[in-house]
Amino acid sequence: MNTDYIRYVKMIAQEGNVSRAAVALFISQPALLKALNKLEARLKIKLFNREKRHMVLTEAGKVFLADGEKILALVEDLQKDMEAMSEEKKETVTLGIPGERGANVLSLLLPLFHSACPDHRLKTVEGYSEMLENYLLDGTIDLALYTLPVNTESLAWEKLADDYVVIGASKHSSFARKFDLSQNSLYSPYYISPQMLKGAEFNLVKKGRGTRRIAEQIFAAARIHPAVYQEYDRHQTLVRISSITDQLCVTPCHTPLQLGIADDMCFFTTERELVNRQVIIAWLKDRKLSKEEKKLIGLAKAVAQKVGQDDPCSFHVVDAILR
Repeated sequence: MNTDYIRYVKMIAQEGNVSRAAVALFISQPALLKALNKLEARLKIKLFNREKRHMVLTEAGKVFLADGEKILALVEDLQKDMEAMSEEKKETVTLGIPGERGANVLSLLLPLFHSACPDHRLKTVEGYSEMLENYLLDGTIDLALYTLPVNTESLAWEKLADDYVVIGASKHSSFARKFDLSQNSLYSPYYISPQMLKGAEFNLVKKGRGTRRIAEQIFAAARIHPAVYQEYDRHQTLVRISSITDQLCVTPCHTPLQLGIADDMCFFTTERELVNRQVIIAWLKDRKLSKEEKKLIGLAKAVAQKVGQDDPCSFHVVDAILR
């Protein structure tokens, strides 16, 4: 039996009227009535009682619809199983990406890739920088979208976008109260002597994470060893907490903007030029990229630039103005 007949009976029962059911099914009223009459003739039983302008299921109709809905459910499950098997047969490109970056990037990247490469499936694996590099080395993933530095010579990489980094603090912190903040903003961080950070406490992500690596680079370049007040798994969490507490943090510029807390914070740098933690996509050096993987790299570059800072010229370092 054609499952359309079951759907027709179900809609007529719901609407209680052939005309309204026909509209809902996007077919003509005569065509629907003809199908119902044909079905009842084949079954040799009435499924509906015609009561004036209202159609009411007979007892036989109720049994037909109850069993018919079970058939529809089975057909739907079968379709889903077949679609899943079809999806599994597609070639897969596996991309590793940190969770927080994925939250900003994947909603844009996935539909672009599926449109450009409909015969391929993009699978994603989350992890922090060190973990993603290990996944590349052991073949768990094909590509990794994260940030410099790269801690192994076995990887090749391509820059996707700039990711400028500053030291952030709450405007109400004891550190901030040392400065006249009249010219301070995310786009005009103050240049300070590294010595001014001595004794300051920092909230940092745990070791191996991308922002922890860049924080350690900044500290090493400044030849300081600031105290770590608390370590977090998620970078966004520590930035939000640092915006309301006395501890400092190291953060890419886009994070306070995305969290909507840039106006609650003040920003500093220990170098005349802002540290640029470049966003990259990496792969094994000796691995030949497929055309789909090359396409993904191009799409990732467009998306990374869109969600990052598009105008590096808008940043201007200002000499610190002390109180």
